[in-house]
Amino acid sequence: MLEPRLGESFARNRAIDEARGDLLLFIDDDAVAEFGWASALVDEIERRGLDAVCGAVIARWMNEPPRWLGPRLYAKLAVHDPGALAQDPRGGSLETLSNYFGANMAFRRSTFERFGRFREDLGVIGGNAISGADTDFFARIIARGGRVGFAPGALVHHIVGAERMRRGYLLKKSFAYGVGSAFAGGRSHNRLDKLAKNVARMAGAALRGDAEGAMYHGCECANFFGYWRGRLLLAGRSREASLDQVGKQAAP
Repeated sequence: MLEPRLGESFARNRAIDEARGDLLLFIDDDAVAEFGWASALVDEIERRGLDAVCGAVIARWMNEPPRWLGPRLYAKLAVHDPGALAQDPRGGSLETLSNYFGANMAFRRSTFERFGRFREDLGVIGGNAISGADTDFFARIIARGGRVGFAPGALVHHIVGAERMRRGYLLKKSFAYGVGSAFAGGRSHNRLDKLAKNVARMAGAALRGDAEGAMYHGCECANFFGYWRGRLLLAGRSREASLDQVGKQAAP
């Protein structure tokens, strides 16, 4: 079936409607699964009685990455650090929200009945890079008592083209994630003191010649500004809705 609405959340929710199985597995269209990927996800979710599970996502670089693009920045591309996976083959230390990526995940059908669907005001939509629908959904599951785990044996390779190995791309992505986190609501680390610390650390890294560190803290600054841009957008929508409601009440 074709989903006519553009956007990853629309596509995922349509897949949930169309699928007939008790377990639903998701992979991105620019990811390549290794042999045994599906069985590893299914085994992990069944063995541990999980509501959702995420597998490992390793970058498949289409070009040699620049020297500044190191492991501290991999999460900005939604891929895992192979070194961290090698140090913890069972993946226990990776069972945190920050390591759950939408390119490689599986759910019980009952999970969607208990915790809802992917938010359609989040997620990449064409050139609109507002992201965070998968993170928002995992956060909801965890907050409401659901169980999410990591399956290191379920491995996919995420294709990373040259256009994603640019500073401008990572800054834009971080800004968009900040906007998405504002839309998602909840607690945020985007405070002025956090911005000041990241600016200072970015400058310090640049002075030391640590290009990777400078880029990491630059992305954190971009996330801060994206978050507050999102808050302003929400405030504007709320104001428009209030004015519209007043207009309806005043109409004869």
